Amino acid sequence: MKILAVDDDAIVRDMMAAMCTRLGYPDIVTAWSGEAALTLLMDESLTFDCLLLDISMVGMNGIELCRHARSMPRYATCPIIMLTSMRTRDYVERAFEAGATDYTTKPFKVSDLGARLTTAAEHIAARHSEVTRARQTHDAGRDMPPRTLAQEVSLPGFPDIIRYHSLGNYLMQMSAVGLSCSQVFVVKIDDIETIFERATEDEFQYALSEVADAIRSALRTQGHMMAYKGDGQFMIVMGKGSISLASELEDEIHSFIDMKESEYDDGTPMRLEVSIGNPIQPHLTGGETAWLTFDRAISRALTRYDLKPRRDMAAPQTVALAQ
Repeated sequence: MKILAVDDDAIVRDMMAAMCTRLGYPDIVTAWSGEAALTLLMDESLTFDCLLLDISMVGMNGIELCRHARSMPRYATCPIIMLTSMRTRDYVERAFEAGATDYTTKPFKVSDLGARLTTAAEHIAARHSEVTRARQTHDAGRDMPPRTLAQEVSLPGFPDIIRYHSLGNYLMQMSAVGLSCSQVFVVKIDDIETIFERATEDEFQYALSEVADAIRSALRTQGHMMAYKGDGQFMIVMGKGSISLASELEDEIHSFIDMKESEYDDGTPMRLEVSIGNPIQPHLTGGETAWLTFDRAISRALTRYDLKPRRDMAAPQTVALAQ
């Protein structure tokens, strides 16, 4: 795993190089500024597998550098670990919104950095396996494996929707900053299996975008981070606001969806409804992880879907769907 570590402090750069080597990752290049690092990233003769970026640097800071890296196809999915001594919620949120996959604070602990690098290496290995399988499938003249409902989907135009794994890392970092006012809940698209089977790939992405836009509109005054997990489930971590009743948020999201009058490409109305479980205030202590909190939130959304009364749809839409 080839690592690029960026920090404007020479002592920190030397320390990172020594720690990475000690942890079994000796292939590391260091840069003294965001601008110098960007020059390295733009050099097509070099490819880095993992980026370690200090947030607070003179000139181009780590968050700006992260955004630049994510705009490059070669670094669109590579692990980016943010490094900083600042632990405020604002810095953590901005880092993940820029595309960070993980975050750790100074002073570094060998075990902490090692855990993050191990996760990064596992991500890289999994990604390489996917690429290899796709290449072998193509070379053999076989069709690509069919898309699945469970897989994550990238939604162009929604930079505020981060990867599911990154959202888990974000929540775990919030446990260090303070979770007293945080809430976790899931917005699940009802009957997503029917929509998935009916829709083309573009239509399915359109359906997800319509719901994502409605969620964003309903939460426009609330501070939140969101990820699409797959299976029609949007995981949301509220950091600066809260919802009192999930049913009220459901109604608000439905009002935004109804205004869109979403349709399939053939003009058939697309029935989009959501279920929201009651929010969870996370307590990442006593062995509970971000992933267990997420699983609980998913369970609440599924229970809500099973128990809630079904909405009455407009008559024209019902007739169109019956045809």
